[in-house]
Amino acid sequence: MKLPSKFDPSVNLIARQEENGVFHSVVESAALAESLMRDNSENQTVIVEKIIAAVLDCQITDEDDPHFGNFLWEKESEVVEDLNAIEFMMFRLIPLLAEFSDRLAPATRDRMHIAIRNGMTAIARIDVDLMYTNIVLKDICNSILGGELLGEIEIAERGYMKLRRWFDRTRNSGIPTEYNSPPYTGLAIEVLGRLASNTTDEDTRVLATVATARIALSAGLRINPETRRWAGPFGRAYRDAVLAEGPSEIDRLKSLVSAGLAPNWMIDVIDHSNLPQDVVETSDVDTQTVVSTHHSKSFSLGVASRELSTQSNRFIAAQSQAFDLRYYAPKMDRIATMTTRYVHDDAWLGKYQVTPSRGWDHVFPEQGKFRGVQRGPSAIGVAMSNMLGAERSHSRAYLAVVWTDAESVESIYVNGNLVGDLPVEIPPGSNVTVVTETAMVGVRVLGQTNLGITSHAPIELVERDGMISLDIHNYAGPEKTFWELANPGAFFQGLPYCAFYSEVVERSEWKTVAQFMDMFSSGNSTAKLQESLGIGTKHQRVLTTQYSRSGQVLGLELDLVSGELVRRFTERGDMDLPKLESEIAVHSDASPIKIGDSRLEFGSGDAWLLSIPEIELSIAGIQGDTPTDVTLTTARGHRQFEGMTNGLIVWRGDELTVTSTPGNVSSDSD
Repeated sequence: MKLPSKFDPSVNLIARQEENGVFHSVVESAALAESLMRDNSENQTVIVEKIIAAVLDCQITDEDDPHFGNFLWEKESEVVEDLNAIEFMMFRLIPLLAEFSDRLAPATRDRMHIAIRNGMTAIARIDVDLMYTNIVLKDICNSILGGELLGEIEIAERGYMKLRRWFDRTRNSGIPTEYNSPPYTGLAIEVLGRLASNTTDEDTRVLATVATARIALSAGLRINPETRRWAGPFGRAYRDAVLAEGPSEIDRLKSLVSAGLAPNWMIDVIDHSNLPQDVVETSDVDTQTVVSTHHSKSFSLGVASRELSTQSNRFIAAQSQAFDLRYYAPKMDRIATMTTRYVHDDAWLGKYQVTPSRGWDHVFPEQGKFRGVQRGPSAIGVAMSNMLGAERSHSRAYLAVVWTDAESVESIYVNGNLVGDLPVEIPPGSNVTVVTETAMVGVRVLGQTNLGITSHAPIELVERDGMISLDIHNYAGPEKTFWELANPGAFFQGLPYCAFYSEVVERSEWKTVAQFMDMFSSGNSTAKLQESLGIGTKHQRVLTTQYSRSGQVLGLELDLVSGELVRRFTERGDMDLPKLESEIAVHSDASPIKIGDSRLEFGSGDAWLLSIPEIELSIAGIQGDTPTDVTLTTARGHRQFEGMTNGLIVWRGDELTVTSTPGNVSSDSD
């Protein structure tokens, strides 16, 4: 392995040129040191030790400093700001010392021991919350493996107990709180996989294995087997995920399988090609956060019931992508995307910088709340401002429904009329149809709050920075503050909103564009506001939005005072909060679970079942806190297991593999 071109030998760190100067990344350099040591092509120990010395120079060693034990993110940083640096650093330094100590000089080993011990102090002091998925998993992994390495049982025990707490919180909903994110879901698999492979505690190994499998199942189900891309919605998405840039995310998942950090059957889940497919999971039952994806031959539509709103952090909150469409563009030979952002003033991709050491186009900022509901290829979205109030003035506040690559759009129609040059103003209640090579998208604005100076806030189709955007304004005019939105405040009566309905179809399934437009425009839609008593002395302003056609209804209710969901519904009634529902996998706390000829029975806790009969693959995950008897039945027979608390059963053909606690679970077959 050769040193990367951005490696700066003068300081033995990776360098990056940004608008504000050159920055040397401590975290990236630690990862480089681990990669170099794992490379067997040539002995890199000398340069690795130089890198280790350089990164350890960036650790806070003053015991009176409130960030003692943590690291600077960049060498040029004057203070610790990103508290996550300690987790990323320990994730590299602990395995370096544990696996390669015989190749390191005694002085380097001694210094690393001290740095890791101080790092354990910082991790315990920070004690990150369970909702911050990728960081809490690093906390757990670092504490367990670091404690075991140092021979400090109290440090390891903290990790064992925190893993159990995180596991129970997650299984109560279905998937982790930091939902469906190409970089961070993959990272969660890597961290749990490393923990399962290296811990000396058997109960922890099993729990980490079961948790890895559940997240790997979720990741596999989000890959469209035809387009070969990871579909949204995304809890967190950087530029490359927003625009579907770069190679398929499958490459990253395959590398985890090759490294033994992810189960090999995850690729079977990805390759399962029955379409259309629908995947619905819950990431936080307390906040009614449901994450749904519809896969079709040439597109995937994903919608979350709400944005990832667990942290008021401009770096994390701005990354949420709760509405996501990605479709194949053959002439461009790539995937194009459609998404939404609520933005203010001139905020846009390329005009938002989270820190001075990161580029302006790193994040396409989300500056609002989003509430959504999806059924198959249809969805309703409602967006609300997070920023309007009486403290800061603004000149624009709007929801942008964005096709991120204008070149992928062949034509646009408004109420059946072909649109020529942009921009063009759209009358309220209009039907907008966007036609691409492979998919057609219908959008109807259901309603919006007018904070402006005219009879209605403008709705416009514009082209901006190579993108096409349907801008649904709450306000566009002279810069001003909004007294009526100060909360708490004497005038506050609810948040301003923008609501829309959208539907996506395969273009090849329609003879003409006009046929789809006629069908889409025939639907009835409403957006009604009603004031009602809330909890205690508070009132609610309930917004009910819905679209109906041919006896089918899709709707969403939310309280504009709190911004919280009231209910999501169809013509059948209120929609529930499934742990996992899909054609090939189900997660539930109700026994039995049935998928085709496969059946999973269990007595307590919750469990999930994956069944792909074409390749004779059946997998069961048992997630509980007390022993239960388990029976797995397929077309090949049935297997019984007594007294399983947590476990993973992989039945492929005639081969059966069981990982469980307790480890002596008895098995029987017919």
